[in-house]
Amino acid sequence: MNIRFGGAGGRLKETAINILNTGEEAFKHDLQQIYEGVQAHRAEMLGQVRELQLAAQLLLAAESERIARQAPADPRAAALALGARGALERAAALDEEIDIAAIRVPILKKTEAMVHGRVTDAADRSAGPVTVTLADEQGQAIPGVEPVEVDSAGYYALVVPPDKAAALGETKLKVIVSSGVERVAPEAVPITLKPGSTELHDLKLNQAELEVLKVRAVFDTRGPARKRK
Repeated sequence: MNIRFGGAGGRLKETAINILNTGEEAFKHDLQQIYEGVQAHRAEMLGQVRELQLAAQLLLAAESERIARQAPADPRAAALALGARGALERAAALDEEIDIAAIRVPILKKTEAMVHGRVTDAADRSAGPVTVTLADEQGQAIPGVEPVEVDSAGYYALVVPPDKAAALGETKLKVIVSSGVERVAPEAVPITLKPGSTELHDLKLNQAELEVLKVRAVFDTRGPARKRK
């Protein structure tokens, strides 16, 4: 069975979803297919809105410059320039939304467990190319759970295999964030997992943690040092 949506009377491409609908054995496949189709459709719509914002920015900026050349005191020039900056900021925000729309959350077996979420800065932007590791309260990695790199949206998913999930019991867990040899343990509520459980665990890194990981350029805004007399 195919489900189709989009494409009629607009620029969006038609999205086809292949649903097997053969019972419990096909449930995971069908659910994944529906999710993939909806997310792909959303990403395409966001991309088109971003294109419109960029086009608006170019038009507004050009008109602002034209008016400023002919009548420098005309207040419309400043208003149009402000609108152009706003359109550019909205396009940048849509870039982040497009990355988030590309996130694909794994579908678990009943005997597995998962911790997933985003690693971001205070402004909710992806913190950068970091690796996350599931660890105990002492910071020791949980055996059998492979560290993973975040994607462009800062998303990660740590899947715990059935035997490891069953053995966790009441162990308090946390997520370690690393880049190269540098690592930080962002302050967060401890995690407990059991087979079949999924924990959403977003991590916001502060400026000090970003600097430790060296995933952002650090600028000295104090200006040049003055020579002492």
